[in-house]
This record gives sequence, C-alpha cells and structure tokens, in this order.
Amino acid sequence: MARLPAPEDYGLRTPQPSRAVTDISPVRESPDMLTGKVMQDIGLMMQQEAEKLDDTVATDALNKLQEKQLDLTYGDDGFTKVLGGGVIKRPITTEYAEKIKRETEALGAGIGSTAARTKFQQHAAAANRGFTQKLFVHAAEQTDKYRTDTANAGVLVGAQMAKAGDVMSGLAKATPIVEAEIARLEAELAAQGTTALPGVPAPAGTDAPVGQSVSVSSAAVSGYRAWYAPIVDYWRGHKS
Repeated sequence: MARLPAPEDYGLRTPQPSRAVTDISPVRESPDMLTGKVMQDIGLMMQQEAEKLDDTVATDALNKLQEKQLDLTYGDDGFTKVLGGGVIKRPITTEYAEKIKRETEALGAGIGSTAARTKFQQHAAAANRGFTQKLFVHAAEQTDKYRTDTANAGVLVGAQMAKAGDVMSGLAKATPIVEAEIARLEAELAAQGTTALPGVPAPAGTDAPVGQSVSVSSAAVSGYRAWYAPIVDYWRGHKS
C-alpha cells in the first residue's frame, strides 16, 4: 500500500508541545505558609479569650463592690440604721462615701490586667453614684425628721406647760415653733411646687387626696396657711 507523505518528507519537523505551557496543577502551600496561618488563628483566639477573662474579672470585682454597698446600706452598721438626730451627731455622708471609696480602690488594686481594671472602674463609677444618691437622700430625710420631731416635741412641752397652769410659758414655748412651721411649709410649697403633707387635709383650692402631690398655686399655699392659722390664733388668744 502506498504511504502518505509525512512532513519530514518535505523537510519539515513535526510540531512538539511547548515546554513553556503553564502547569495547571493545584498550588501547594509551603510549611511556612501553613504555620503563619495557624499562628494567626491562634493569636485571634487568644485575644478573644483574654477579653472574656477581662470581662469576668471586672464583673467579679463589681459583684464584690455591690455586696459591700449592700452591707454599708442595710447591714448591722449600714447608714439606714442611723436615724433622726443620729445623722447630726454622726456625719454619715462623709463617713460612708469614704468607706465605699476605699473599697473601690482596694478592689481595683487587686486586678492585674489593665483592661480588666479599666472596665471595673467604669462599672464601679456608675454603681457608686447610685450608692451615694441613696446615702444623701437618707441623710436629708432623717435630718428633716429630726427637725420635725424636735418641733413637735417643743409644741408638746408648751401644751403641757399650759395644761399645768403655766399658760404664758406654754405660749412662749409653742407659738414660735408653730409660726416657724407655717413659714417653712409655705417656703417648701412655693419652692418645690409638688409637696402635699401626709396627715394634713388637702388645702383649699386643690382636689388632691391627703398625702398625694398637688400642683401648688397661690391658692394652695393660702389653703395651708388658713389651716394652720387657727392654731397660732389659739395660742395668741391665750396670751391676753
């Protein structure tokens, strides 16, 4: 059989595949590349765990601070146990504010991580503001109670003097106290605008039940004055 001519018969070479053809086999990561990625992942995981630990340490210190606040508020030596004239004899606002400050500083000093300490101090600042507010409100309430109890005791002594027959001494004792109370009530009503006194009938010009807040106007102040005025007039009437 006749052979078909090949390219070599004409002096030509058969084309060969070029060695420059790109190798499309999968890229293999070197050991160095794998090690770097693993270390990066480990570093991120360690950072996340450190942040969680900082949060836990800060929360633990805050829990201890709040336990101390509860003890300083309601414990056997808590400031709520100091009543009436006790707040005059014992400066509880300064004393207890200093106690909670020392406790906060001690807890913060015991935290080794700067990040955890910062988080604790931020939370502690908010918690201590609430503690201080309760402290000052209690001190103000007890100071007012002490003043009221003292005034009431003075009026009672005056009444007992009058009942015993020493009317002039009784009047001299009780009348200035009652007049001072009227002036104080009027000033408080005018300044605060929302004070209704428990145990005192709602004043003329208002529809508020006893002990509930009222929107104080000049009519309300006049109503309280009218209610107390007969007391003063009674004492003055016995002077003559």
